[in-house]
Amino acid sequence: MRLLIPPPLWALIFAGLIWLSDLYLPQFSFEFTGQAYVAGVLFFIGVMIDILSMRLFAKAKTTVNPFQPQNSKALVTTGIYAYTRNPMYLAMIFFLCAFGIWVGSWMFMPIVVVFVWLISELQIKAEESVLSEKFGEEYTRYCQSVRRWV
Repeated sequence: MRLLIPPPLWALIFAGLIWLSDLYLPQFSFEFTGQAYVAGVLFFIGVMIDILSMRLFAKAKTTVNPFQPQNSKALVTTGIYAYTRNPMYLAMIFFLCAFGIWVGSWMFMPIVVVFVWLISELQIKAEESVLSEKFGEEYTRYCQSVRRWV
């Protein structure tokens, strides 16, 4: 597996695209009462998802490094991982949506869709291949019972 850009950097790049869309496409801007509050709630949900998922990885003493899934020592399937196979990437989606709402650009929606596609194709599928090889039938059963996103 040869990945060049870490997923958090992809998220920052896409946040930059959201910011640029607000700057250069003002016709897609919006404002509403409580906008910062909604953005804050989404950001908080993302933080909580990240904390919960990383704590489970730490408890299992396995790697969170997206470039080295082959170094995984355990398959984490409990807690938030019983509902989504990719909570850390899901948290990034919450962060991007929070930023898009905070900035106030409708363009955040298609940008987030492209982010989901890109992370699925370039990162998640590669990780799944490695984990399938490493954990075999256990991972296959997990994939059959828990969705990739939600």
